[in-house]
Amino acid sequence: MVVTEHMAPNNSNDPLIDIRREQVARFLARKMTQRQIVAGLVAKDIFNPETGEAYSLTTVNADVKALRKEYRSRANQKVSEWIAEELADLDQLEFSAWADRNLELVLKVKTRRAKLLGLDAPEKQELSGPGKDGAIVLRWADSTLIADGDNGEDE
Repeated sequence: MVVTEHMAPNNSNDPLIDIRREQVARFLARKMTQRQIVAGLVAKDIFNPETGEAYSLTTVNADVKALRKEYRSRANQKVSEWIAEELADLDQLEFSAWADRNLELVLKVKTRRAKLLGLDAPEKQELSGPGKDGAIVLRWADSTLIADGDNGEDE
């Protein structure tokens, strides 16, 4: 059996739990509520083998929590792998830039690396009240954005 993004990983010691969680994961991918998942398991003839009855909402809730925890773990792992690959690319680019005495590129690489690692202090952001014609003015360190001040209320 192949595990996909929306399927449960086979990390439990009980194959019945794995089968149930795979189906719960499929239902979650279809944006079903937990109550709908309980009914969906019944429709798929997946019952609690100890009682012969439908799985409880508590069981489905525990499955959903376990699946989401696993999804977060996989997502964090993928982000970490992507960051490591980007850092390796930046290292190679910086090495080449130094060899070519391209100091502008060296600085760009270092800036990108610092951003990627979150080493820079956050940029100052300011939210002003209504400006001209009721527009809201958002100011960042390097630019200004004027947003429509219409808040949806009738005048």
